[in-house]
Amino acid sequence: MGRAPIVDAQIHCFESDHAGRPWTGKGSPLHEATGAQTIERMDRAGVDAAVLVSPWLNYLADASYSLEVAAAYPGRFAVVAPIDLTRADPAGIVDDLIAHPHGAGLRQMLWSPASREAVRDGRLDDVFNRMEDAGVPLCLALGGGTAEAVWIASRFPALPVLIDHLGLPASPAPPAPGEPFATLADILALSDYPNVQVKVTGMPALSHQPYPYTDLRDALRRLIDSFGPERVLWGTDWTRVHAFHTYQEGVDWIADAGLSAIELARVRGANAFELFFRTRRFVPIG
Repeated sequence: MGRAPIVDAQIHCFESDHAGRPWTGKGSPLHEATGAQTIERMDRAGVDAAVLVSPWLNYLADASYSLEVAAAYPGRFAVVAPIDLTRADPAGIVDDLIAHPHGAGLRQMLWSPASREAVRDGRLDDVFNRMEDAGVPLCLALGGGTAEAVWIASRFPALPVLIDHLGLPASPAPPAPGEPFATLADILALSDYPNVQVKVTGMPALSHQPYPYTDLRDALRRLIDSFGPERVLWGTDWTRVHAFHTYQEGVDWIADAGLSAIELARVRGANAFELFFRTRRFVPIG
């Protein structure tokens, strides 16, 4: 490859809404983002591999399409599936995931009071214990603060916990929030927990400036200084923030964000590679 791998730490793939695979959630602002379309974008942008997060807004807890895409393009995707709270044996999803050749992580949505309560009342303890034992990372889509992230990270210290999208709210379309980093200090405080990492996914949607979004540099530097470059993962999350920029811009901005060469190599690929690919014994094609 001749360079450090570039690994997008969060993208989504989904077909258009159709009878054979209907959208069971609220849907997406994009009509579709198929596996073939995503591979084409990645290849044009020089992205070697990506963490394919099954899109809750399209398919709720059904990760079958993401797993099919990963199987169709071996070595290019590792799949993160949602935790299904409706299962009679929620912990069984961990075994289902690691049995799949491309399964690499699980995600818990914390957007609703009910989902946050499911964490606090211990209903997911068996899931988190099994993930900790199996070395399966947990991605958290925060909602309503960081209390649940603290609860999980402190009770399961060997479980890798990743905070999606810096843990900050963003608009689905321009303009960016007026004070996008108003609660950044709460996220920085999570760096006290060694097992917590942060994904700077879709970060340009927080910028008030055009590409290359120089107003993001201070927040990015604060994140790297707090967590260390080994606990920060870049990603585009392009289907969520596509109204702000092209996929290519979502890839390129991080290279012009003032990071050292060592920091850039870790944030733009090495961290995601080690966490989602190397540990699952499948390696991106370069």
